Amino acid sequence: MIKLEGITKRYDDRTLAVDNVSLEIPSNQLTVLIGPSGCGKTTTLKMINRIISPTSGKILIDGRDISTVDAKELRRGIGYVIQNIGLFPHMTVRENIATVPRLLKWEKSRTQLRLDQLLELVGLEPSVFSDKLPRELSGGQAQRVGVARALAADPPIVLMDEPFGAVDPLTRVKLQDEFVRIQKELSKTIVFVTHDIDEAIRLADRIGVMKDGKVLQYDSAEDILASPKNKFVHDFMGSDRALKRLSRRSVNEFMEQSKPLFVSKGWEQLKEVKESFVWAVDEEGKLIGWIHVSDFKEGKHLSEMLTELSDDEMLSAESTVKEALSRMLESGTMALPVIGKEKEFLGQISMYKIQEITRNG
Repeated sequence: MIKLEGITKRYDDRTLAVDNVSLEIPSNQLTVLIGPSGCGKTTTLKMINRIISPTSGKILIDGRDISTVDAKELRRGIGYVIQNIGLFPHMTVRENIATVPRLLKWEKSRTQLRLDQLLELVGLEPSVFSDKLPRELSGGQAQRVGVARALAADPPIVLMDEPFGAVDPLTRVKLQDEFVRIQKELSKTIVFVTHDIDEAIRLADRIGVMKDGKVLQYDSAEDILASPKNKFVHDFMGSDRALKRLSRRSVNEFMEQSKPLFVSKGWEQLKEVKESFVWAVDEEGKLIGWIHVSDFKEGKHLSEMLTELSDDEMLSAESTVKEALSRMLESGTMALPVIGKEKEFLGQISMYKIQEITRNG
């Protein structure tokens, strides 16, 4: 656990950047600090690894006052990711990631194994990317390398300062999804700074909303959305809080069972369908489209009645309910299918189910 006790930072020009902040940041969870520019969130983050020293107050990591720890030793046990990545331009991807293991004098074989594991973890093929220089990477690829470098020595704590802010919106969403997967696998203690509310809600276990150096509310993402404590938090979180809450819910939680139709088995199955349409699968149970019951004509092959689906009309079990709603509105449909990794049909989520979710909170 990271514990901040009355932390204040006042600069020589009397600027008060952080004002008497006290927080308990749980282990193995992702805590987001969010607020407008100049609210003190990045200063607070940098005090955790002593890039900036507090004017007063204490920071403890697992009960140990960090002011009593050698700064280099402290930082080698804390991963750090920043918006502009900060990769060393003259070093290859492999050399960049190996920075901290090299300082810790790891054996080459151990370092090599760790590098390959990390590149695969962040979705970069080691044989393709290991020897590239930073200038040969896209923004999203470079950011992935930055995350891998922060995780290289397997630190228990990772600090992230606007890590995805410099990439385009599409890449940013992909990086967020990848990071959610990584955090589920690794369960690190992460302190994450952002000014993006949707990003905070998508990623955080807990959120600290800051303004003028103070933490105005520190709660779970669900509690902040449901019960903002004051007008600033209410306005900052936005008027579409009900929709934002849907980004915290996965399709898997609310998936409905739906019996698919096997196209290869003939039209006799279709006679038993009571709904207006049915999802269609191949012999292996993989989704291939849907069939409208009104198109049924005896003797007509089911493949002739099939409407194929684009990738945008299919959801994974990990997709958010907000994403499901957005895709339904775009496609004009009342339900979307849910598929597994091998495109096997798992079930569906409907507009009616989403309405039920929003009504019941």
